[in-house]
Amino acid sequence: MSDNHGHNSAPTKRGRGRPGQASIDKIIVDADKDRVSSVEALEGLKFETGPPGVRAIKSLWTARFNAFRTHVLQQSLDVPFTGTDIIRFLDSVIGKLDAVDSGKPVPSLSIIHTACNVLRKYGEFRWSQFTFTPHDTARLESWINQAVENKRLHFISRGTDNFDIVVYKCLYVVLVAALGCRGGDVARSNGYKGREYLQYHHIELYLESGAKPEYKNLCGIVTLEYVKGSKDKVNASQVRYLKPLDDSEFIHVDPIALLLVHCLRNGLVHGTTVQEVLNNAAARPDRHVQWKHPGRPVLTAWARKPKRYDLDTVTGPHQITNTIKLMGMLCGLLGRAYGHALRLGAARDFAHLPTRNTHAITDEVRNYLGHSHAAAAAGTTERYVGNLYREVWNERAEGGGVQHHREPRFAVDGSAQFETVEQPVTREEIQTELDENGSTRDIDSLTIIEKKTIHQRVRRKRLEAFNPSAMAEPRGHQPGAAPSLPMSHPLTPISVNIPRRPAIGNVNGTTPISEKTHTCLCTNDNDPTNLWTLEPVTLDENSLEQVDASESDINALQAVVFSANDDGGTMDSDEDEALDEYEGLRGVATNAAMREFDEEAAGVVLGMSTTALPTARNAVPTTPTSLSTISTTSVNKTAPNTRTSPATSATAVIVSAPLIPISVSSAAHEWIDSYAKYNVVKNSQFAIQWKEFYDGEASFDESVGNHSMRGNSRNEPSPYMFHCRQTPACTYRTIKLGLLEQHEGSCNDDLVAAAAHEEPDTSILRCDHPGCSFETSSGRRSLEKHRQDTHDWIPKPCEHGCEPGKIYLKKSAYTDHQIKIHSGRWPAVCSFPECTEQKQFKDQHTLAYHLTKAHGLTDAQARLPYLPPIPAKRQWIVQSCFKSGCTNTTMMPSKSRMLLHLTSYHKLETDAADDLIEKNAKFEMVTPKARVLGPAGNAKKRSKDRAFTDADEAEDAPSARGAAKRSKKQTSVEEDEFEDAPLAGITKKGSKKQAPSKENKADDAPSRLANVQAAPKKRKAKK
Repeated sequence: MSDNHGHNSAPTKRGRGRPGQASIDKIIVDADKDRVSSVEALEGLKFETGPPGVRAIKSLWTARFNAFRTHVLQQSLDVPFTGTDIIRFLDSVIGKLDAVDSGKPVPSLSIIHTACNVLRKYGEFRWSQFTFTPHDTARLESWINQAVENKRLHFISRGTDNFDIVVYKCLYVVLVAALGCRGGDVARSNGYKGREYLQYHHIELYLESGAKPEYKNLCGIVTLEYVKGSKDKVNASQVRYLKPLDDSEFIHVDPIALLLVHCLRNGLVHGTTVQEVLNNAAARPDRHVQWKHPGRPVLTAWARKPKRYDLDTVTGPHQITNTIKLMGMLCGLLGRAYGHALRLGAARDFAHLPTRNTHAITDEVRNYLGHSHAAAAAGTTERYVGNLYREVWNERAEGGGVQHHREPRFAVDGSAQFETVEQPVTREEIQTELDENGSTRDIDSLTIIEKKTIHQRVRRKRLEAFNPSAMAEPRGHQPGAAPSLPMSHPLTPISVNIPRRPAIGNVNGTTPISEKTHTCLCTNDNDPTNLWTLEPVTLDENSLEQVDASESDINALQAVVFSANDDGGTMDSDEDEALDEYEGLRGVATNAAMREFDEEAAGVVLGMSTTALPTARNAVPTTPTSLSTISTTSVNKTAPNTRTSPATSATAVIVSAPLIPISVSSAAHEWIDSYAKYNVVKNSQFAIQWKEFYDGEASFDESVGNHSMRGNSRNEPSPYMFHCRQTPACTYRTIKLGLLEQHEGSCNDDLVAAAAHEEPDTSILRCDHPGCSFETSSGRRSLEKHRQDTHDWIPKPCEHGCEPGKIYLKKSAYTDHQIKIHSGRWPAVCSFPECTEQKQFKDQHTLAYHLTKAHGLTDAQARLPYLPPIPAKRQWIVQSCFKSGCTNTTMMPSKSRMLLHLTSYHKLETDAADDLIEKNAKFEMVTPKARVLGPAGNAKKRSKDRAFTDADEAEDAPSARGAAKRSKKQTSVEEDEFEDAPLAGITKKGSKKQAPSKENKADDAPSRLANVQAAPKKRKAKK
């Protein structure tokens, strides 16, 4: 073929034919089919781009807008809309949106901006002739301003229980801050359903080549595989490099240390101590720390029942945000706290780090690669150069950072904000909230969800009112101004006196660890403003704006996150259960920091729902704490160094630093191991179920396992000890907060002084039963009680046939069961007039708690009419021997004395003696008087030595019904007068009787059950 000029215009043949001929032939063959399918594909295009969450938002707003056009504007959806239509839609939809955050005014300005952008892009996608003119933009801005002025749009933000949760929350906050990434880069973003999150195989921990297996020689490489915008792209990952922080004072914000603590506690690595983990890594050819479950998510979701996290379920970014918001409120942050502030702080810090010539994408690099400016701008050169080889977190920790004057400050009294916001919501505040919203509902008719919503609104208003009036700390707070503070010491062994269950055996192939806990780290107990002096171990379990901070603030972060209380995470259900009578366990050293810190504050840091916190009246005053130390420091060193991974041979540029002394590395080992073992639980439900678990009447999973965790590196769980905070010299302690509050209501200097003058018997008495290691310093009564309850008791099931497979190993447990289940009084419902509570209360303590809280009956005498009547009890009448031919005229004061007389004097068998007593003995029916109990289960009136006794007197985790088994000062009847005497083997003077045979004890045991509800007046013996 030739053109008009004689040139051959036919394409040049290359190879076997013309380029693309095969595909052209297919197009020609499928022309008719493709003509239809392409039209169908075009018509089937949907306004769907971006991640799943973004797609859902677009679909939501377009559906709303189309419904508005159809039913309100009565427009056809086939014609384009205008800017005026968008404004009319937004003006109408403001009052029709339901708040996701209950009680939060909606929509916010950001929601309106999102809607505008979605609708504009929707118009451009749907119609080629759609336009949004500058005129429309100006009118929309004017409408938004008017809506804000008229309070239709609001700028509203709101801040939002086991030691495992403490460690885990610290880990994910510090990890995100150290990586300088988004929450969605490590957690699973909304809308995604796959494995788009950080997993353990993305984290490499390895020992440097030839280095000793010590913590300081660990290196870390974290691969961010699923960053924003590249979750579905290959080879688009980002890499971060980490090493242990050089300054041991910052170990509490060392992501590698926290990661090892978390993994040791949950059995995610091979070994139960950090040295075992390092030795195992050193023995491997690649010198890497081996993960047991490489595919598990690093950031895991909460599991509500029991209160812990689920190691196999990934969480979302909201978990990080909620924790940081609560941290901000606890520390008195006078401004917005949000999760992305961690990334913002990383960016600002990095911008102030000394500039390096290495790894810079300069024009020289571009020219060397032969890339154009457009290619460099498109990121091609950056992909060639690769990731930044700098340990940025370490550099930030070494420097002092810069002062960002535009950032919010902290209140001078950091605890005042929390105390103000978390005070219990009163009925008056609830009624005011109902009135302001035009509701005519009665408070008692509100559901639990409705009450919770109102509580959130009230607390939000408190926060809004507090912040403008709070005194902020001054600016100019320069880093390094405070004196250097010592490293947070590891936890040291706990007193051996605290009662525990025997250590469990091998769990998941691990070896049980010796029990350890803490000692006081305080250097100045009298200065409550030094947060770093608080013991950083007992914070628990529903969270940060960055400001510059001094070294004292750095230590304050540890005090806030690892502080002096540990909550097992469940306080929201505490109000449904009364606190049974249970004295404090014995032998925990008095600790000012432990006594002063507050349960409610601990709950907040652990992420417990703020509406569930009962009160904060005991919160220790705290200094304003700059938590953002982890995101605002910089570095002054510039000398590079290199390191090589034994597995990947990746070379990274790091900061040269002097070698850490061996002692510092050893301290890091001890710190990690101690926090990996610590397992003291501060949880009221744990305390209630502790006795049943301790007595062996319930398994771990059936009792305290619902509120604590065990195994791997952890010690066996043990309850937290509360100390009296009312009187400085008082040594009263208990594991129950309700008992502490009851005690503090009557504690004063005079009673404490009187108790101090008494000379306690501190001699150690040991049980002589073969194989028993029990010992006590509380006198012979305590030893005798132990013998009767443990060695003289023959284990047996309930005589009534309930749970035949359950054997009661101790007399006290059997007695408690009989009283709770077979006394005829319980369970019972509340008989208070007009009470709508249908719940059955299991014992007097729970009902007393309900009467106090729900009906305001704070006086014990006022509660008596509403307690179920005590059934009449068969009582022994003093009488002489009724066996025919007996010439003994001695009056027998009790059934047990008569039984002893018949078996020893008349030589009858025990069964025959019992039958003779049942047929001939005289009894009378007596209705005992109810003993007055407080709402926490303890007697309203106690003797001086009962109210202020040392906790060591409570041997073997004393029974919750132990009040009926104490000295005659606490009862008005001689125990032997009852057929069912609580301590039938003890005489009126307390001397031991001549006990019957073991067979007699076994047969007579059911008839000697303790009736702790009864205290009838002493009845004179009949002659």
